[in-house]
Amino acid sequence: MKKRIGLFCLIVVMLLVTGCGINENKTQHKAFDYYVECTTMEDIETLSQKAFVESVFSFTLLTFQRPGYDSSMMGQIAYLAVPSFDELNTSPFNSDRLIAEDTSIMQSEDLHPILISESLAKAENLSVGDSFYQECKVSDVPLEFTVAGIYRHEPIYAQFEAVILISEQILTVFSDKVDELGYTNAYIKSTDEGQLKSYLDTEFVPHLVVKGMSKEEIVAIPREELTVYYADYVTHVTQMK
Repeated sequence: MKKRIGLFCLIVVMLLVTGCGINENKTQHKAFDYYVECTTMEDIETLSQKAFVESVFSFTLLTFQRPGYDSSMMGQIAYLAVPSFDELNTSPFNSDRLIAEDTSIMQSEDLHPILISESLAKAENLSVGDSFYQECKVSDVPLEFTVAGIYRHEPIYAQFEAVILISEQILTVFSDKVDELGYTNAYIKSTDEGQLKSYLDTEFVPHLVVKGMSKEEIVAIPREELTVYYADYVTHVTQMK
């Protein structure tokens, strides 16, 4: 197996504001209907139980710094850290983009499987089955992964280079960031897009946006005032077209 020294990493919670209202993005493969940011695990559980939701792929973004680049956004790429590889088809790493995979590696947590983009595979000269070592500023020991799958490049997802499991390795290395790993983003596939849109427009509040407020304080605010007071909360919801 080839061994490569990868990217320096820095964990952040991505709080991207992209405009007012529900934002629209066009994608070649519509594997999901909405991308929701700044949610908690409780938010994800609530969404998953809705009758009009078919599936939810939840994740935490780990942002890595490319070697040789400055700390600007252009020098950063993101890994999707997930509790499991379930519901991959409700994500940018869906079967329509799959080039090659080894399911036995995907199913072996001891191998620390990683699913990577075609661009990362080319940049690091990686194939399925190769070992990939990720140097990390918060650890003296590089993170070790085994390439379990490679996915075709699509420009709209270019900033998402890989999917990794929230394993004991990740929890240990990022022990001081465990609380942040509890905040997630999610891709959502609906059975009724109209009902899902209505729910996101009128009821859903990503709780990371109102962090610091108690449930009682949030519930006590009339919906119209909450929408005005946190006028940009819906900027954390993007509709896929």
